Amino acid sequence: MAMMAATATAAADPLMDMLGDDEGGICYERVYDAAHLAKNPDQRTHSILMSLVKDPKSLSAIARLTFGDAEGVVHAIGECAWDARAALDDGKLIISTFRPGPGLNCLARASPAWASRDEVQEGGAFLVDMRDEKSMTIHTEGEIAAWLMLHRDNPAGFYPLGPDDRIFRVFRVASNKCGELVEQFRWDYN
Repeated sequence: MAMMAATATAAADPLMDMLGDDEGGICYERVYDAAHLAKNPDQRTHSILMSLVKDPKSLSAIARLTFGDAEGVVHAIGECAWDARAALDDGKLIISTFRPGPGLNCLARASPAWASRDEVQEGGAFLVDMRDEKSMTIHTEGEIAAWLMLHRDNPAGFYPLGPDDRIFRVFRVASNKCGELVEQFRWDYN
């Protein structure tokens, strides 16, 4: 969690500018067609939905992701903060597919909602390139903590991402597309 607090600054924060005062946040989506999946047989993910909502208690955003594959959907939750030098932690690359530069440093949670601050478990890093307001590119590690349902009553399982599931370009959609995800998949301040 120290990474989140250290990276966010009050000056020039495009994430906070983009989120503004909209309590519904912003929503991005990608649904892959059969032709794309046929060309990328190692890609498990058939669809991805990402919501970013301003955290009223910090200079970060609450990120919620839904990954859909042939077996169903899983949901991940975490926090993201703007960083002028995203992808670097102590000068080392966090995720090799992300070019060092501005973006979002994000950390998924694996702990259940009832966990105390001392029990919070990290669920994998992901980075987001926010080159423009129309699309974002999500860079992931090999797995991410995720739940099968929109609640965090138990610790997360880890959703394995295939070799072709490391980079996702998602496109902005109406924020109500993420409404159920935001409303039901709660963020608890632990």
